[in-house]
Amino acid sequence: MNVAGIVRIEKSDITYSDTHLLFEKIEKNHSTGYLVIEWNEFQFLLFFEDGSATHGFRIIDDRLFMCSCLSRILYACTQAYTVFHLTSSAVLQALLDIKFGVDLYGALYTNYTDMCRLFRLLDENIFSGTVKIDLSYTSWVIVLDKGIPYHIIGQKEGKLVKNSLSSILQEITCNEGIIHIYERKKAPKLIVPDVEAVCCWSSSDHLTLQFAYGQLGKEFESLLDKNLTLSAILDRLMVDFIEIADMYTYLSAKGYIVLKK
Repeated sequence: MNVAGIVRIEKSDITYSDTHLLFEKIEKNHSTGYLVIEWNEFQFLLFFEDGSATHGFRIIDDRLFMCSCLSRILYACTQAYTVFHLTSSAVLQALLDIKFGVDLYGALYTNYTDMCRLFRLLDENIFSGTVKIDLSYTSWVIVLDKGIPYHIIGQKEGKLVKNSLSSILQEITCNEGIIHIYERKKAPKLIVPDVEAVCCWSSSDHLTLQFAYGQLGKEFESLLDKNLTLSAILDRLMVDFIEIADMYTYLSAKGYIVLKK
């Protein structure tokens, strides 16, 4: 899930004591927003709603990877670059929709899409979710509930911009771009294998995972050389099993990796 155009990531050096004060202030003020955390080579995003931490993610290549063990992220805050952004719950909902939602039609091209008709269909179908529109210089994220658009997030050349839906639809007719429609869904639940078993390569013939799975694949590949438990691998990757499930299933089915008691 690409977070560009939604999340702002400015750095601010906050000490250990300042971090605790920040958490106290967020809780006391019942704040809603997101905390951007940079710790060593890791970058995290922590959601707060009404003063409580609700969702945690690791950011890799501008995408969100689920990390539901929030205590790990909170521990990272003690020696990190940290900045909190107040925002509406709709912005957090947009990020959750794009992360967990169903991409209904894949990439739609503005040149071949009647946007007014599209939004009428979403209204008629009582659609809940997020529409993301990427134009050459502008990106728009439109959050809908039961067919009704109720929040719009815009970014142009790195700056936040505002506009009405009718003006946005008019802009789209004059510009080439790509549209994604994400139907709202809850985070999926998977059966997790024995996390206390050692997960390693079955032979010296290794696959290169970075090409297909990016930076996370590269990190997973290197950890399979170390005879670690699956639990320890997830701790070092700072993600939930669901984020490596595709890699694990493929490698396991092909016999490239094994679990050892």
